[in-house]
Amino acid sequence: QLNALLANCTPDDKFMTGIFLRISPDGLLTMTNAGHPPLLILPADGTNTVVMESRGMAMGIMDQELIPYTENFYQLQAGDKIFLHTDPEYINRDNQPFEKKILITFLEQNRPSDLKKVLNDLQQKQEEFAKDNPASDDLTIVGFQFEKSS
Repeated sequence: QLNALLANCTPDDKFMTGIFLRISPDGLLTMTNAGHPPLLILPADGTNTVVMESRGMAMGIMDQELIPYTENFYQLQAGDKIFLHTDPEYINRDNQPFEKKILITFLEQNRPSDLKKVLNDLQQKQEEFAKDNPASDDLTIVGFQFEKSS
């Protein structure tokens, strides 16, 4: 329904991507992706970063009431960190983007750090990577840590 609303109120060349999340109190994460870069989960147990690649169509492209979107599931554990991010808009002087592989390596190397520190250090690393090249679009990363309720 949101897709149909956006398709009818935005110019033809405009669209919106997004990830919809629902996390139950016991940590069951349910995710639907509408054309957004993948959700990243950094497990607290030290295992590899989980890349939830599921892709649905961006919203507002087609004027259609019901577009099918897939739900994906992941069981979170206490201490798992979840990251949502926009496309890699930081480009270095060699015209190389701050791509997903670099982001994942950084997150894994900084796994033990406090979430706020990880986000601050990531911003600094991205700015150093790009040097004086301004970003061409929005730059957003949201991180949060799952803690089971007692």
